[in-house]
Amino acid sequence: MFVVLEGKMVVVDGWIVDLEEHKLVKPSRACRKKSKEHVTKLNSVPLVNWETLYDEKCALKNISNDELFKLIKCEKYEFAEMEDSSTQFVNKSFKTVNKGKYSRTYFCNCHCICIGNRRNIYLQNVPSSSNLTPNTDMLDLPIKNDDLLIEHKLAIQEFLFDENDVEILQHYNTVGESFKNIGENYLTFDYKKAVNLDLAI
Repeated sequence: MFVVLEGKMVVVDGWIVDLEEHKLVKPSRACRKKSKEHVTKLNSVPLVNWETLYDEKCALKNISNDELFKLIKCEKYEFAEMEDSSTQFVNKSFKTVNKGKYSRTYFCNCHCICIGNRRNIYLQNVPSSSNLTPNTDMLDLPIKNDDLLIEHKLAIQEFLFDENDVEILQHYNTVGESFKNIGENYLTFDYKKAVNLDLAI
């Protein structure tokens, strides 16, 4: 849903966007010094409740909205995976204060919004499954040593998980899409390289 408001503001799928500053506007601030018509139109549109997005255990929020992210600015922010499986934003003093309490840090391209009381949410755009299309730019790779191929069957129902495995799986939704994209790009590069080598032989 795309709704045009006054003052160079639009609503995209419940998010209020300031087109001049390329940032998201908190619903409670979008009506300040605006006309009655603006307020009426804004009240008629379903808006995202920022308060419901906040999670003290995960500063990073994944959403799928390409159109929205074309209109807002994003910056690189650093995050840390904590021992309790939470995801925290890394500020200047974080590594000193939390030494030994996190497993790793990583960067994400995000748009930061403040919901008040020094609480920030970092929005990251990730592709939805419906937007993923198969890669048709593929060639048949001739395999000369068919006898070396072994078929494996994964008996997933027989897997045994400990507490560390469960923590990793629970945290996967936060960073899974990023690792998936990196993996796909890497494998596609290797595949095309292998094709070129095979054709040259």
